[in-house]
Amino acid sequence: MKLKPDYLWASLNRGACYVELGEFNKAIDDFDNAIKLSPESSDAYLNRGFALRKFGQYDRAITDYNRALQIDPQNDLALVNRGTAYHLKGSYQEAIADFTKAIKINPSYPPAYLARADALRDTSNNDAALQDYAQALSIDPNYAAVYIERGQLYTKIKDFNKAEQDFNKAISLDVNAADAYAQLAWLYVTMNNGNTNNLNRAIELAQRAVKLAATSEHLDILAAAYAANGNYPEAVATIDKAIQQTNKNSALLPKLQTHRAACASGHAWHNNE
Repeated sequence: MKLKPDYLWASLNRGACYVELGEFNKAIDDFDNAIKLSPESSDAYLNRGFALRKFGQYDRAITDYNRALQIDPQNDLALVNRGTAYHLKGSYQEAIADFTKAIKINPSYPPAYLARADALRDTSNNDAALQDYAQALSIDPNYAAVYIERGQLYTKIKDFNKAEQDFNKAISLDVNAADAYAQLAWLYVTMNNGNTNNLNRAIELAQRAVKLAATSEHLDILAAAYAANGNYPEAVATIDKAIQQTNKNSALLPKLQTHRAACASGHAWHNNE
């Protein structure tokens, strides 16, 4: 970058590295520079949109995806990313519309089916969601993320055996799939069948998830496992870590604060979700 400050791909690649490190402000600075260097680069807007989305700036991300799509209207990746931003801000119909457009452009792109399935799941269109998960797996049977997301739907509809199978399948495909460990832990917590072994296993799984990726979501699930086992002080300490690292504008923050209040008063919250 010092040798060639005007080198577009240096800005894009370093920005992508900053995104991986979670240093979103630095990533956005690099993508800003890329846009200055090449205002007609759809990749520059797409990457900045991704960083903004990860930073919780969904409306600004959507603006960047709009610009990327003005430059390249057939950009299925931009459609999937814009749809994901819509999904995260709760605009489900707009999200589903974007995913559907992406599928029409590229019917062999599994992430588009996965993303649409997630949006359908979150609007309780469970049968349609299961069809999209199945379609994604028909294209790529080893797509671990699909098993994780479908497992969450099975958990939601209380088909615990299928959920457990999906999470274990995801782990067999990717031993570092932190979300698979976290969601399997959540499954054992929410099954609420009085099986002490399952509750102890939930703590082990959630700890594994946090070791792989100490996200606020994973810390929240670990706290739920502690609370289900009656260890409220550890649950509170764990949620405090999650709250400390959560962006103040994140939709997750009020949920974490509610969970902390429940634990502080000696109550588990998992049966209410």
